Amino acid sequence: MKRVVVTGMGILSSAGVGVEQFWNALLTAGRGIAEPVRKVEIPQVLKPGLARRMDRFSYMTLAAGKMALEDSGILAAEPDLNRVGTVFTTAYGALASNVEFARKLLTAGPNLTSPTVFASTVANACIGHTCMNLGLKGASTMLMGSSAVGYGFDVLRAGRADALLAGGIEEYHESVETSFRQKGFLEAGLEPGVVVCRPLDKNRQGVALREGAAVLVMETLEHAEARGANILGEVRGYGGGFSAISPERAVEPIDSKSFADAMLTALADAQITPEQIDAVVMAAGGSRGGDYAEAMALHDVFGERGRTIPVTTSKGLTGEAMGATASMGIATAILAVAHQTLPPTAGYAEADERLQLNVVAGTQLSGEYRYVLVNGFDIGGNIASLVLAAKEGQV
Repeated sequence: MKRVVVTGMGILSSAGVGVEQFWNALLTAGRGIAEPVRKVEIPQVLKPGLARRMDRFSYMTLAAGKMALEDSGILAAEPDLNRVGTVFTTAYGALASNVEFARKLLTAGPNLTSPTVFASTVANACIGHTCMNLGLKGASTMLMGSSAVGYGFDVLRAGRADALLAGGIEEYHESVETSFRQKGFLEAGLEPGVVVCRPLDKNRQGVALREGAAVLVMETLEHAEARGANILGEVRGYGGGFSAISPERAVEPIDSKSFADAMLTALADAQITPEQIDAVVMAAGGSRGGDYAEAMALHDVFGERGRTIPVTTSKGLTGEAMGATASMGIATAILAVAHQTLPPTAGYAEADERLQLNVVAGTQLSGEYRYVLVNGFDIGGNIASLVLAAKEGQV
């Protein structure tokens, strides 16, 4: 099977827009961010007339995908666009378009409801806009959950494509936040500031809903090397799983076995042992039960090393971006192996003794990170674990 590498990224998040802003925000635990935002700023990547033909969800997807392609430099190499596709994930899809269409249908009736709005309500409309505007003609699909990068990994190593845009997209909608707040799933005890939740902290109270997009350019190693690409890191293994309780509902300690199984599957797929993992980018997003379950799974997988291996998470700044969250964590891990540095865990202030974890806090932690394990745990209970490796010769 073919080896798969990451050569570029496009990121829209409450922690920053673009790779540089995002990474600097993570390294400084949010210092320099003016204020946290629920709706991200989307760069103008199309002329206004073309942009008006799509809804915000599709425009976010296109913008992140275009940023990723530009970051990778792949289009300058004039690849066979029939062999370049997309794999995207989301939880709710084009939620604003769906709400608008439903309200219009109910209040004005079908004869006065625009068919163009209906065309935007399907989750994979974003793929059509992205592929048409960027000229991509390869294998493309839309998924739910945390599996975009893992699925893309499988497609590429099987030789079904030369390169893919892979990642997650989610747009914020106030109705979702209202329902989550009514059910008591959201962080409610923080003072105003750039930190939006307290992952792994003793006083964590819940998740914080945000939006965003994180899209990676993934290529086969031979394709990347043939064009002289700058390789950020390599995907070595993937494992998936499912928990009956998703992170926002995990108000009580939950079974950690699904987490452990996903991690062990990823390690087996990568053909490495737990002892070879140098750090973990956790899915932890501030829910009391979800963070606890993942921590217990780490101890199951790593044994005594579970107390000492450095762990971090980006969700103190990015929040729970649902279908985009796992891809943001993977982007964090790719940047960590590329820079050989783990960012601190924003929002973490007081250790939870029940977790018994070595949380990176306060400042970044430089070191030698050959293999990093990254977990995703999303709305609906889907779990994804990946093993990422530094490029050869870096460590």
